[in-house]
Amino acid sequence: SSDATISITINGGTQPYAINWSGPGGFTSTDEDLVNLLAGMYSLSLTDANNCILYTLDTLITEGSQIVITPVDVSDYNGYGVTCYGAADGYIDVDISGGTGALTASWAGPGGYTSADTDISGLEAGDYTLTVTDGLGCIETYQVSLTEPEELSITYLVTDASCPDVQDGSIDITVTGGVTPYAVLWDDGATSEDRDAIYPGDYTVVVTDVNACIEQATITVDIIGINCLEVPEIITPGVADGKNDVLKIRNIGLYPDAEIKIFTRWGKLIYSAKNLAENQWDGTYKGKAMPVDSYHYILDLGDGSTPRTGTITIIR
Repeated sequence: SSDATISITINGGTQPYAINWSGPGGFTSTDEDLVNLLAGMYSLSLTDANNCILYTLDTLITEGSQIVITPVDVSDYNGYGVTCYGAADGYIDVDISGGTGALTASWAGPGGYTSADTDISGLEAGDYTLTVTDGLGCIETYQVSLTEPEELSITYLVTDASCPDVQDGSIDITVTGGVTPYAVLWDDGATSEDRDAIYPGDYTVVVTDVNACIEQATITVDIIGINCLEVPEIITPGVADGKNDVLKIRNIGLYPDAEIKIFTRWGKLIYSAKNLAENQWDGTYKGKAMPVDSYHYILDLGDGSTPRTGTITIIR
């Protein structure tokens, strides 16, 4: 630094005086007092008006030991100072030495962060400056920038399934941010980013990046619901195969207000019910099995559409 001074007081001889200073780096001056001097040897030649040499002086200005800041370790999580977006797990370790007298450390960082420790941790992303001061007031600084990855994000495109029992839905996800590579895990155990040939429903995906940062999304595959309804043409109650014993209307659950009425070929009402997912006709009337025959039905879906009609044949 250049903060040294030399002051002299002149007595005797005949004025005016001739003052000639010389010093390091070609320094010269005719001033009585010198300020803002660098370290080095300074020589004074002082003569009076009679060219009498009144005084000569050689003085050495020394400087204190330089303050040294040595980086020891700075957090590095695959190229970033913190693991995840918004995380506070960075750290900076340094050694300080040199200077004159006791050394004091002072850190300043983002959000008004301060610390008097040389090693600091639990840091968020941002710029950190260490100022070290010795007993003479000499200062040395050191700066570190801790970076963070972009926020881990999941976006997706969904293709809804055509019907509740049809496995033709799909989910196409796109992952951004974080630090690649990503690990993908769905709640049904699948590990691919994109899902094809899936039923309607809710699917939860968890994405973990290489720094163990996690993002998750719950994605719904809905139902298009066109041409999903199917009324069987035949039921076989009493046949010992365990199949088609009752009138099970495919995907009737899409229409919670649906109602069915079933008639004999002569127009007699023998069955009427709502909540058809639970109330399924078993081919009886008042507890008695109806004979093998074709029976007519009217199915009102309760959605304002025209009621559907058709026939159901009992085979025993």
